[in-house]
Amino acid sequence: MGSSRSLAILACACALVLAIPPAVAEPVYPRTSQRGDNALTIGHLFAIDSLNPFIGFSNEAYLFYSLVYDYLFSLDEQQNYVPNIALSSATPDGGRTWVYQIRQGVKWHDGNDLNASDVAFTINYNIQNFWLLWAYEPYVNQVIQCPVGQTTGCGAQVTGLWEVTISFERPFSPGSAAIVVPILQRAQWEGVTAPEAQYSYPNRNPIGTGPYMADPDIYNQWLNGNPIVLHRNPSYHFGAPAVERIVFRLFSDENALVAALIRGEIDVAALSAAGYDAVDSANIAGIDLQEGLTVIQYWIDLGITQLNHPGVNIRLNPARFDLAVRQAMAHATDKQFILQQFYRGKGALGSTLVSPVSLEWHYEPTAEAFDYNLTKAAQILESAGYVVDTGTGLRKAASAKVLDIYCSPENLARGCQTQVTVPQNQDLKFTMVTRVEAPEERQVAEFLKQTWAQIGIELTITTEEEITMNVDVYGGEFDTYIWWWSADADPNYILAIQSNFTLNGWSDNYYDNETYNNFYLAQLSAIDANQRRQYVFDAQRVHYLGAAFIILVYPYFQYAWWTDEYAGWGDMNAEPGRQLGAFWGKHPLFLELMPIPGTNFFTSNVVLIAVAGAGAAVAAVAIVFFLVSRGRQKREEALPELPPVPPPPRT
Repeated sequence: MGSSRSLAILACACALVLAIPPAVAEPVYPRTSQRGDNALTIGHLFAIDSLNPFIGFSNEAYLFYSLVYDYLFSLDEQQNYVPNIALSSATPDGGRTWVYQIRQGVKWHDGNDLNASDVAFTINYNIQNFWLLWAYEPYVNQVIQCPVGQTTGCGAQVTGLWEVTISFERPFSPGSAAIVVPILQRAQWEGVTAPEAQYSYPNRNPIGTGPYMADPDIYNQWLNGNPIVLHRNPSYHFGAPAVERIVFRLFSDENALVAALIRGEIDVAALSAAGYDAVDSANIAGIDLQEGLTVIQYWIDLGITQLNHPGVNIRLNPARFDLAVRQAMAHATDKQFILQQFYRGKGALGSTLVSPVSLEWHYEPTAEAFDYNLTKAAQILESAGYVVDTGTGLRKAASAKVLDIYCSPENLARGCQTQVTVPQNQDLKFTMVTRVEAPEERQVAEFLKQTWAQIGIELTITTEEEITMNVDVYGGEFDTYIWWWSADADPNYILAIQSNFTLNGWSDNYYDNETYNNFYLAQLSAIDANQRRQYVFDAQRVHYLGAAFIILVYPYFQYAWWTDEYAGWGDMNAEPGRQLGAFWGKHPLFLELMPIPGTNFFTSNVVLIAVAGAGAAVAAVAIVFFLVSRGRQKREEALPELPPVPPPPRT
């Protein structure tokens, strides 16, 4: 999740005078020759929001982390876990402890050797305080915390020269390979406190063992909104990548992103459905496109906050706790129309927590599915005691309703109230927030406002930048919101974010259900794959019926790239682990892309930097560079605009 800054790319063969609005001018990066220093430039619309892996939360940030850091295991093209820092795992006691054999010869980016103590330190660092360090909690929340003085049977311990043993509270099935925590260098992080790691440590010089190393100036690049540069790691333990540099270039406007791709200023673009259609319609020879279900489990949801605290409950509508109201909302949500209208049909209908990209773990509701049915939605509300006010057309509680609410021990510690009253005459008016960076989500909200009005529910919609929305959603400022989630291939993480274990961190809607929590724990402890799968299905079914998340759509990934520079892109549907957005280390795509010999490129011996101070209006700059033909569209040709989304039908 990230905010955006604009970039300006300028190129000419003469002296230029540029009019630069205050605080807008940004660096210009003409192409360099592949023969001198090949670089893969990625255009994207969401920011790498932090260099610190405990703070960042955008998918782009996690891709960045996966190139800099390694994990115990990684995922291959078919989403199979394969050795990385750990060569193997074994459990001598049915999953309560897992023993990992650590790979030798792994180098940190500063040249020092990784050892088993770095791995043990990483796990112990993550479990020191879950109220602060919650980024990777779903992977380590069952690790036994060591009492003072205890050094065996708890935490992560070095049990051999190249061996680490982790002890869990209960049998922990994901411990076999699915502990997706970036391995930290002990020397860098042991002096960083947990509050600093979560809130303030900038990680100016990220040091990992991954295939790419941070540019020496990466912090200034990130701070100033400039392209972020990574250099290949010549000592990478799986062999140095063929691509010398990875450059992340952020765009605040998708028209500019599409134009930059077509002009050849970037090599590959991560697009929305509209951007993909714009590139596709341009029909540029040399640009390939692919779309399909995203390997990172990505989905868009309508969240109905269950944050239960006296202060929050005073300002929000208590009817959000009423299961009948949430289920009526679900029946009044036309997912098919939303998919076709606002995502251009590029995706799958949303349903449950695990995306159908992982068919082994995805549960699809059948008889219990919430079909789009406004009549049924109205009947549910009527039966639950919400009658139509003939003056306003809104539904309101005919009499006071006392709702009994389950509060887990973790939730009680937060002030959870076991009973909440919906007062007599309480209108079904709800607030909703969407993010600026995803305008289609505002369009979905406006559509829901129209359709829900037909059953007597009123929405008031606010749109905020995502960084602000993040604070407001977790702070309980809105009744409902439209947002997203993503996760790795194992179901543990995506199920965890709706369990009582993440009420202190990841859980944005604060869903708390005793039956769900029990199924979550059961699937963690089920070492048998078939038994675990059933528990995963059971948990998803319970969560679906609770309707605290109404998952709208599993959007497709949308990538477009030039084929004249690099070979090896592959089929990202047949081999989903090759997708650009996969973020679990040892990335199959980045490690297998190969420069195509003899390709002509823009060449330049000048990098233009446009500098604007507060109030600067004009900057004079001179730039000379030579253009070598690549058969790409000329800059002066008309570029396609993103096709507009038709408005929803009026009722």
